Amino acid sequence: MRTVPIVTLIVAGLCGCIFLALATVRGEPSWDVLAQVGYLPPPRIWDGAYWALVSSAFVHLAVWHLVFNVYWLWTLGSVMERVVGSAKYLVFVVGAAAVTSAAQLGVSGVTGHGASGVVYAIFGFMWASRSAVPEFATVVTEQIATLFWMWLVGCIVATWLGLVNIGNAAHVSGAMLGAAAAQSLMVRTGRRGLAMAATLVIAAASFGSVFWSPWSARWVAYKAYKAHVAGDWDVAIASYRRSIKLGFDRDWALKNLAYAYYSKHDDKEFAATLDELRVRNPREAARVESEIQHDSR
Repeated sequence: MRTVPIVTLIVAGLCGCIFLALATVRGEPSWDVLAQVGYLPPPRIWDGAYWALVSSAFVHLAVWHLVFNVYWLWTLGSVMERVVGSAKYLVFVVGAAAVTSAAQLGVSGVTGHGASGVVYAIFGFMWASRSAVPEFATVVTEQIATLFWMWLVGCIVATWLGLVNIGNAAHVSGAMLGAAAAQSLMVRTGRRGLAMAATLVIAAASFGSVFWSPWSARWVAYKAYKAHVAGDWDVAIASYRRSIKLGFDRDWALKNLAYAYYSKHDDKEFAATLDELRVRNPREAARVESEIQHDSR
């Protein structure tokens, strides 16, 4: 008698329940609503809500995304769970969710959502060990493997062309994590130590990017604002300037730069920054002047 893949069933069911809950919301769900189902904006995660790296993997905002992920979670995940056991499979799913979400956040500066990263981790695990596990070879056929690899490359190309915005970092890190974990746990070769090291490196790089992402305009802007609130004007100013170079919202950065220069009593840079903001966004510049005049009274 075949055992019921209880973890896969729960994960798929959780994805479906969250989607149905969000479907009852009129219009685009706000961050307050999304937070109730475990999907948080980047600053919340950078401030310490690391658990959201896992919970965001269960959140889907489009029906096609939900159907795609749940289908492959069940098709692949149920087989993997029966082979490795529910306890190990649960650890793998949670770990894959955290690693792939961290990678996506680190690369894009945006909180990813959906179980695509977990699906690719399961696929990578089964694909890399299919020669050693007959059950995996039965499911991950050459046709299925080709489909997954073509989909991964196609998503990268589509995102690069600006056609869609897909969590490619989650897909790639998931496939790499799964393949490395399979080589270290399922395949009997002399390279197990190397595969284990690769697994740890992938996980460490992904989690490390949550704490240090100097290539991310959003992360640099976040650090600038944190320094600003702390009164570290030099760090704030340098970070605001860098966020602009990286392509972050220039008006937002100029507004906060003006406040920072004013607080630092650098009248020359304050005036120059305000003049630049006035050219780009007269209403925002007027708001800055009004607030500063009010505070100086």
